Amino acid sequence: MRKVEREVYLQVLDNLWMQHLENMDHLREGIHWISVGQQDPLVEYRRRGQLLFEAMQNNLRHEVLRTILHSEPVSQEQLDRAMETDLTIAARSSVENASQIVDNQNEFEEKDFNKQADKPKKKQPSNIKKARKSERQRKTAAKKRRRH
Repeated sequence: MRKVEREVYLQVLDNLWMQHLENMDHLREGIHWISVGQQDPLVEYRRRGQLLFEAMQNNLRHEVLRTILHSEPVSQEQLDRAMETDLTIAARSSVENASQIVDNQNEFEEKDFNKQADKPKKKQPSNIKKARKSERQRKTAAKKRRRH
């Protein structure tokens, strides 16, 4: 039972910790709005970060207990049977020629996978290049005039 408790605890902690890191990232990205309300962003970041961490700990306790209390024993036969998930079913049906791919000993080159390498790059007409160059020169001259 202790092993089951430990596994459940670690699995729930892993999921909640990833959510907590995402929440902290969102908090960090939006904390600058706190200064609009005349509050110190650093103090608010620490306070709200602590609240998020405490909420995560409470959620951890709740989820671990809920998972353990709702768990049911499984027979050894069910454990030994391979599990069919949506991902494994989709993977099996997506590659119809999987045995041919595995058995194939041909050497592949980069050009077999990179279709863009076969296409020559288009040259820009010289008038477009000249127009862009003159635009850059005009902007540079305008910046110099503003400085003086």
